Parts: sequence; structure tokens; C-alpha cells
Amino acid sequence: TGSPLSYRPEVHQPAVNASTLGRTGRFFELTRELFSIFGDETRGSNNWVVTPGASTTGHALLANDPHLRLSSPAIWWGNHITITGGDDAISVAGTTFPGIPWVIIGFTPRIAWGVTTAGYDVTDVYQEEVTPGANGQSDTVRFNGQQVPIQVINETVRDSTGGSIAARIEVVPHHGPIVPAISNNAIQPRTGNRALSIRWTGHAPTTEFQAFLDVSYAANAAEARRRVQAFGVGAQNWVIADVMGGVEYTSHANIPVRAAGALTWSPTNVTGTNPCMVLPGTGEAEWTGNQPPERIPGATGSTARPFIATANNDQAGVTLDNNPFDAPAYLGCSFAWGWRQERIVQRLTALNGRISREDLEAVQSDVRVLAGGRFRPFLMEAGARLEAAWTTAGTHPDLTALAAELMPRQARIRSALMRVQAWSLDGASGVGDGVSATQRADSVASSIFHAWLGRMFQRTLADENNALRQPGVPFGYDTLRAVLNLLERPMELRTRDMSTGQSTIWDDLNTADVRESRDWILLKSLDEALSGLETTYGSADMDRWLWGERHTVRFGALVPGAPVDIPSARDPMHPNGFPRAGGIEVVDASGGGWSPSVSTGAMGLVLRYNFSYGSGPSQRFTVDLDPAGPVAWNVVPGGQSMDPRSPHFRDGADLWWRNRSHRVHVLERDVAGAAASRVRFTAQ
Repeated sequence: TGSPLSYRPEVHQPAVNASTLGRTGRFFELTRELFSIFGDETRGSNNWVVTPGASTTGHALLANDPHLRLSSPAIWWGNHITITGGDDAISVAGTTFPGIPWVIIGFTPRIAWGVTTAGYDVTDVYQEEVTPGANGQSDTVRFNGQQVPIQVINETVRDSTGGSIAARIEVVPHHGPIVPAISNNAIQPRTGNRALSIRWTGHAPTTEFQAFLDVSYAANAAEARRRVQAFGVGAQNWVIADVMGGVEYTSHANIPVRAAGALTWSPTNVTGTNPCMVLPGTGEAEWTGNQPPERIPGATGSTARPFIATANNDQAGVTLDNNPFDAPAYLGCSFAWGWRQERIVQRLTALNGRISREDLEAVQSDVRVLAGGRFRPFLMEAGARLEAAWTTAGTHPDLTALAAELMPRQARIRSALMRVQAWSLDGASGVGDGVSATQRADSVASSIFHAWLGRMFQRTLADENNALRQPGVPFGYDTLRAVLNLLERPMELRTRDMSTGQSTIWDDLNTADVRESRDWILLKSLDEALSGLETTYGSADMDRWLWGERHTVRFGALVPGAPVDIPSARDPMHPNGFPRAGGIEVVDASGGGWSPSVSTGAMGLVLRYNFSYGSGPSQRFTVDLDPAGPVAWNVVPGGQSMDPRSPHFRDGADLWWRNRSHRVHVLERDVAGAAASRVRFTAQ
């Protein structure tokens, strides 16, 4: 589309030859599988802070729901650390990752903080020019006109069977490890005169743990913001509030400054270099330091800024002109679209300066599908043109043949279009007690919309991806951005067709004798999606296509095979998982497998949808920063016990899936009053 679409350099850099990509493909595939442990949205989360003047209590408020894998046991572990006496005295409560002996998200008697992933670009991939070593010498790479030897590290790695694997890791000294070729679960010897290396800010020592310690000891939000500067890798959007009413936002991290040779790409020079693609490794595209603090987004709450919200969106607007490389400071090129942050701001603004802590929880539970409002008009326009083609043959030549093909299913298509048009954009579950007729109608429309969207993405981009030797269509932020550009800004793209006013991307490369149009793709995708929904739900009755019947969540075992799934497949109420509202890029993150599986059956193409999901709000944390002591509530999707026989094994899960929470007690009298049991350890 004339803009960088992803961090995946193996996709978007034509200067990298096919053999190099082929050697590294398996490594990137395994890396993505590893990251999936942390959730489908590894960069997802919401947080926001509210100033005292906009709250009902006159106190600052804070909310945070980080989106990670929804597992059993939960990724987060609730903890409370108290140190009495001396300069180290502290009481800090919240959650941490098991094994990290402090609090990652939490509060003290003075402040509270929450984090979301910032999405800054802190990794570069370089294409190295390799020269084989002579007479047993090391191979070298060309760098600034010199030949630099490749370093070799030999490691022995234990595997899960009790055996070991010999790993030979090559490292370019000034960049980092060379991406290995992996075949049959083993690293293969490198061949050829090209290789890819990876440079990441995390390859150098940094002090993230110190940052969390320092923030915990801060006297107020402003001091905590300064102390975040100890945080180097894994850039986060920090929101911080204190009991005196202070509200701060910072996203400090080590963000590289790139040399001019790394930033020659522009809309008129699409073969230029940029850090979102593969860079030349010969010296002209190096890091020259880190961005100074004043170039990194941050803010202070005030009367004019009564709340600050982040949701992995573009904090500084560097991508709004479709060119993140012309900003005063290059920060990154791949951020969330912004619908979650937009909806949070809508909800907070509508409360008109009367925001309560309970309102924060209500916003965390919001499932309005703003994406529907952006995509729906184009489907409705295509539907209107189809009606005209049905009424008067030849009205729209690009749809003549398709209109005839769809005529036997005219009633089904009309019903689906009317349901989506009437949709309130509420991603309602539609199942359970007390469901209204409106919620059921919204539920059916949610099923139709998401099924259509997933199939439309496949129809639009699969042929181009296959031509690029990258089968499949990843359903992520950048895919959304690409397809919306095709729909909303076709004449600004390099793929524009002046004769049609559309992008040539709509044409299917696999049909040489047919030129598909935008509306052909949208309508064909709808027809196929409806057939897929009939197969998925086992019924042609659309009223039975309730979103919550298939849009479910199960907290799967972290340890494969362990009998700790919540709910289990034997659960009499929810054998298929908890039914959930939600949808694409809603605040209450609930991304599912929108893209259907495609196979060929006796009657032709067969689509099946699996709308279940496995990542989302891994906790829902809210705090009222009362000067008498912060009042905090939270819930994680599980419990503090991994023993299925424990009454606390799934008490958190039963709150979580209903969007409820529990009080986080920190005072000794409150903890004792809420305790169900007590264990006392005594020294012998």
C-alpha cells in the first residue's frame, strides 16, 4: 500500500534474496510460536489515569488491564510485600510474574501505577555481506569498508527428553546474532554470501528491575515518573497517580537513534531504507545513541487534561501521515489502530467530569466494536450495488456474473446485510439469563460481521502473500491498517487504478482472465462467510448464530496435559468455554480467530470458524487514590492455587468472566477479616 506494514522483515524487503529468506523462515516461525505463549496480542493492554477534578471522590483514579495469555494458573501472581523499620520500610501490593520478587503493577500508601506496551521500534535486522574465511579462518562480514570476523558461540542446551542439543550460534560483533537456519529441530550450517543479523536494545545490560523498585519508593507521581528513566528495555506506557492528586504519564525507554542511512525511505522513494524493513549491514544504517527523554512521549494531568489513556496506540501521531520516518524522532511504525484508546476516551468524556472507580471497571468491560463502524459502510455500499445488479442486469458490469451466481441465495444475503446495517456495534454475547431481543440481534450481527471480515481479509491479501512466498494472512494491527487504506484511501496508494478509482490489490492474481473489483471481493466474501457460519453453527437459521455460543474463552493449562483447564471440558455449564461478548479491537480485549479454516469438500469450498480466544485482560486493576489509603480492586483469570481441589482454584475465574473484581486488602486488620484460612510458620 505504499507504507510499511509490519515488523516482519522477512516479508517486506525485496532486496533480500529468496534463499536468505528461505533459510531464516523456520526461525521466525518458531519465534512467533514462542511469543504466542504470552498471548495473541503480545503488545495489547489498556491503562488510564483520572485527575481529582474529574472524579466523583475528588481523588485521582487509575485503571490497568494488561492483555496477555489467559492461562491456568494465571500469568500474574498477587503479592504484598511489607518491610518494616529503617530506610527500606515499605508496603507495596499488586501483582508480579512468578519468580520476580517484587510488584510489577500495583500500589503503595502513596502512589499507584500501571503499564501497557509502548510499541517502540527497538530492534533492527541487518543483511550482512559474508566473505568465507581462508585457511581455517573465521568468515567475515563487511562493515565500514573493513572485514570483521564473525564470532562463534557453542552451547549445549538440554531438551525436554533429558538429552541435549548442540547449538552453534554465530554473532556479528557490532550487530548481534545471525538468524540461524533451522531444519528437523536442529540448527543447520550457514551457507551463501548473505545472512541476517538482529540488533536489539535488550542485548545490552539494563536496569528494569531497579526501575520497579525505585518507582515503589517514590513519594509522589512526579518523582515516580523521573524514576522510570531507569527502565531500558521492553518499553511501556506508564500511568502513575498519587494520593495528593498528582497524575503522570511517561513511556521512557532506550529507543535507538538511527543514522540517516537507515531512513531514506519515503512515499516517493519506496526502495529506500527504513528500520521496519531489513537494513544494509555495511555501516550506513547504524545506531548513534538513544533518543533523549524530551523526545519520548510523556504528559502531566491537569484541568485541561483531566485524564490520560493509552492502549498501544501511536502516542505521538508519527504514523498519521502514513510515513513514520519523517517525524522529528523516529519511534516506530507499527502501533495499534487506536480504537481501544478512542473508545476509552469516548466513555470517559461522556461522564462529564463525574468519574467513579466503578466507572473504570465499566469502561474495562466495554465491547463496542468501533471497527465495525469503519468497515460496514463499504459492505453496505457493495450490497446496494448488488441490489441494482439484481434489478437491472448490466447496471454494474463488474458484478453481473456474481449477481447471477448469488441469485439463489438472495434472501440469505439480504437478511445478513439488513442485520449488519441494524447492528448497534455492541459485540453482545447473546447468551445467558436476561438477554434482550436487541442483544440477541446484535449478537447475530457480530457473528456475521466478524466472519465476513476474516474471509474478506483472506480474499483480499492471500494471493499477494502467496506471491511473496508468505502463505496465510496474519490478522493483526497492520492487516487492519492495510485493508482500511485500500477501502478509504485508494487514490493515495501506489496501487491506485485511475480508471476505476480503486486499488489493483482487489484483483485476484490467481484469475488471469477475470479482474475482480472491490465490491466483488466484499460480496463474494460475505456469501462464503454465510456458508461458513451455517457449517459452524450447524444451522441455516441466522437467529441461532449467537456470538457467545462460539466466541468463548477457556483458561488453558500452562503445563501441557495438566488437568487444570478453566472451565474443563467436563464443566456441565460451559463445556466449550465461558461465553463472552467482545470482538475485534474492543476495550475488553477478546480477539478471536476471525480468519476461517478453508478446505474443499464434495460440494466445493468449506469454511469453518473458531471464534474462541486465548488472550485478553490478564488482570483488571482499578484504584481510588484516597489520601487515607488507596482503595484497590483487581481480578485475575484464575486463583492463587493450582490445586483443582482448592476452593480458591477458580474463584478469580468466576469473577473475571462476569467482569467483576474483588477488593485488594493491605491493612492487617482487613486481611485478617477477609481471610478464609491461615498458615503459621514458626522457627525450630
